[in-house]
Amino acid sequence: MNYTIIGSKGFIGSSLEKKLKETGKSVQCIDKGTKPNHKKNYGTIFYCAGIKSNFDDLLYDIVRAHVSNLSCWLEQANFDHFVYLSSTRIYAEQSSGVESQRTLYLNADDLYNTTKILGETICLKSKKNVTVARLANVVGYDPLSDVFLWSLFKEAKKNKCLNLNEAPSMKRNYILLEEAIYVLIKLANKSAKGIFNLASTRALENKEFYQIIKKYKPLAEISYGHKLINFPTFDVNKLFDTIQFKFSRSSEVVEKMAKQYFQGKLK
Repeated sequence: MNYTIIGSKGFIGSSLEKKLKETGKSVQCIDKGTKPNHKKNYGTIFYCAGIKSNFDDLLYDIVRAHVSNLSCWLEQANFDHFVYLSSTRIYAEQSSGVESQRTLYLNADDLYNTTKILGETICLKSKKNVTVARLANVVGYDPLSDVFLWSLFKEAKKNKCLNLNEAPSMKRNYILLEEAIYVLIKLANKSAKGIFNLASTRALENKEFYQIIKKYKPLAEISYGHKLINFPTFDVNKLFDTIQFKFSRSSEVVEKMAKQYFQGKLK
């Protein structure tokens, strides 16, 4: 079996490439702007291209990555299976976290979620062998990153007081990078079709996150704000029924990263 990774320079794409090559697989890495060669069979495609931040400044890049280029590959490329990396962000302010819920209420100004859902719809309507993987917040040891977890860790190490403009009850769902890579490959090899939530069974509130930091920085204080985005509990039964796997709890993920960052220990 051969694999193709579109967007292999990113956090998840590069990790997929490394894991597949470690196991002796044939892997072709393609830049996210490249067009497919219709004479070639690309085997199993992992579509990892996407924009993670600066949404207002990267309007056209987001549309190209999440919709235009995706459509081009689905329509023109020859492949055995296609895995589209989506996000559990699309569940923001929704009443249910079940994959089969097809009526999602969107904020018209939320370009990220709008384009992700459009990308999912194109995948599902293509009637081809496609897996849509809705990933929660994927975490690996990457202290140079500016994502929420690492930003808060770095602030705790540098300052006594943490300033957070979010409510203490706001939740995030974290999954380990190595577990996400394992599941993506497993779903691809099973040619699993449809939408799958790749998420922990339980999210972590900001106040719980702070208590983990307190274990390593006892003098740290925190100032909360009022921002609150509500997410439902993500249903992971379909994933378990398909590959018999459950992700580590969000608290375990954050604890593992905190121990590595503050003490240099990773167990």
